[in-house]
Amino acid sequence: MIEAVNATSIDAPYGVSEWDVSGLHEAPSTTVKPSRVKESVFSIEGKAVINIKEFADHQQPGVSMAATVLIKATRFWMKEGAADVDFSHIDLDQLTPVGQFGGGGGVSYGRVVSTFERPRMRWSNEVLKSELLTRLKEKGET
Repeated sequence: MIEAVNATSIDAPYGVSEWDVSGLHEAPSTTVKPSRVKESVFSIEGKAVINIKEFADHQQPGVSMAATVLIKATRFWMKEGAADVDFSHIDLDQLTPVGQFGGGGGVSYGRVVSTFERPRMRWSNEVLKSELLTRLKEKGET
């Protein structure tokens, strides 16, 4: 899938479909107009709530190179068998998540191959054991 995703970064002329370039297939969405990627293990439909920041390309004035947008999810799609019984966890071996980063001439990607979990701490329990939290409490920053 990553080769198909990367193929869409080509500077194709206006009117050339990313679907055709990538070889991926469209699947209908239900809450938004654009199609979703049929081959994806997990998809989210969403609507933009606010455009937080647009980042200019320093080498090409007037060209945007990235944007940060807050999106409200309106529908989730998951391939059958990709989650546990109560749909609380997706199987990472099936999801194979990939992140896109900047690149020095190309596009850099990273994979998530393992995860770990840490307990969520409670202030009332931790302040008794931590000098830092105790000092913050005494300064009135809590």
